[in-house]
Amino acid sequence: MSLIVVRLFILQVVDMNVYREMAFGGRTLSAEITPVRGEVFMRSMKDGTQVPLILNEDRFLVFADGRRLVDPFEAAHQIAGVMNVSEEEEDALKNRMSEIGVDPYEPLFNSISEFEADMLKDLKLAGIGFVRQPHRFYPEAVNAAHLTGFTQMKNEERVGQYGIEGYFNRVLAGEVGSLSGERDPFGAWIPLAERSIEPAKDGPRVITTIDPSIQNFACDVLVTDMRSYEARSATLIVMDPRNGSVLAMCNVPHFDPNHYNEVDDISVFNNASIFTPYEPGSVFKPITMAAAIDLGQVEPQTTFTDKGFELIDGYRIKNAAGKVYGLSTMTRVLVDSINTGAIFAARRVGRVAFSEYVEDFGFGVVTGLELDTEVTGTIENVYKRGEVFLATASFGQGITATPMQLITSFSVLANHGKLLKPTIVHSLEYPDGSIEVNEPQEIRQVISSRTASQISSMLASVVDDGHQTSAGVEGFLIAGKTGTAQIADESGGYGEEFNHTFIGYGPADDAQYVMLVKFENPNERFSASTAAPTFGKISAFLVEYLQLQPDN
Repeated sequence: MSLIVVRLFILQVVDMNVYREMAFGGRTLSAEITPVRGEVFMRSMKDGTQVPLILNEDRFLVFADGRRLVDPFEAAHQIAGVMNVSEEEEDALKNRMSEIGVDPYEPLFNSISEFEADMLKDLKLAGIGFVRQPHRFYPEAVNAAHLTGFTQMKNEERVGQYGIEGYFNRVLAGEVGSLSGERDPFGAWIPLAERSIEPAKDGPRVITTIDPSIQNFACDVLVTDMRSYEARSATLIVMDPRNGSVLAMCNVPHFDPNHYNEVDDISVFNNASIFTPYEPGSVFKPITMAAAIDLGQVEPQTTFTDKGFELIDGYRIKNAAGKVYGLSTMTRVLVDSINTGAIFAARRVGRVAFSEYVEDFGFGVVTGLELDTEVTGTIENVYKRGEVFLATASFGQGITATPMQLITSFSVLANHGKLLKPTIVHSLEYPDGSIEVNEPQEIRQVISSRTASQISSMLASVVDDGHQTSAGVEGFLIAGKTGTAQIADESGGYGEEFNHTFIGYGPADDAQYVMLVKFENPNERFSASTAAPTFGKISAFLVEYLQLQPDN
């Protein structure tokens, strides 16, 4: 009796909470409520029309229940007809279905469309079942692959990778809800029993700043011209300098996010616009010139005498193609892209002030664009004491920048000297009806409005009077600059391959857009023959699409 009393005391008092939880668990049933992942849209800057960029759609898994199959061969034949598979695939399907035995679950097809599932259901085949699967669909496919990214399943959870999917993964995923209540001995809900419900919060609808018309036209031109120039890769970005909105972005090589697992090299997932820094070359000269003018060290008509080279720290630094220009103005330095003229301006600025301007223009840090995997580039050379580092940096060598950093810096020139944070998000629309609008963010005044106006005038001369006339649009004042930069080889020196870049904006005195075009190692020698004409084609479309008035 004493042992029984002790045992009862342990059960009813000492271990009371353990058995209480066991009893509670035996009569309660709980489940997670899965939220709907937010969808993503492009937005026309002209009328606000929204075009889908990322959508949810239902897909289906088809499986066979061997216990209910009547005639596996006939069932396989009918299924093959609907799915339009080859004879070899039909034979393989027949073999699989004939070997199922009593297996209640043998997957046959994964992720088929609702239309295909409905056709299979119409066959009314015994033993063929369907499982509904949430699926992400990317209507623009390769055209916007680096913007969207993709999702993949990890531990039964859909996780965003790269692009918008990666950057906004937690936001788009929403918040999981829960449901709990009492159940009967057979595990079913007790209808009148009290239940606890925490609703799921679906992900918001993300409205991007990407304009569908600009995106499609510009990216089609980029792909066509890249093939024509036999370039290894290409990048294009279009921005509105007035508010920092990215209107278009694409890179080639690209991939189809609907079939991301079919790529041969996963490096294609990286968005070169924000992930691949490079030595920009002469497109950096306007940044150097802006610093010099802003400090009052030079004016557009300030002259210097070019002898074709500079000897600095034992290095002989020459102009492109070994040209000698003699007496030249600072405007002609940009028009003729004179390396020694950029060095002249940088010397007037000085190493310390030059490094400060480079930082203020946004180099050496991420821009904060809302896309996954952005990198910073390197500007360590602007801090080094050797004069050769200042000299080479003045015309864009020895430092690296991403295309996103470069176009953002030119937006400063186009936007009265103000640096704005670039953005790809117009607004977030939440399921409860609330809307969060992304307002423009001014980071700093980098140069004076007067300096920006002078540089814009000088860059307009580059397009109007220089080698970049193919970048112009008849009737409009377009500002811009080319860059033809040697690509560093594995030994740290420079080989015979080049990156071609053109960055420009228009109209020069009241910019509505700024654009970067880059080709890696095309079959032409200078970017005036590649990136500049591509810029010109797209600019001609933009001035018409934006209904800009010609300049007097």
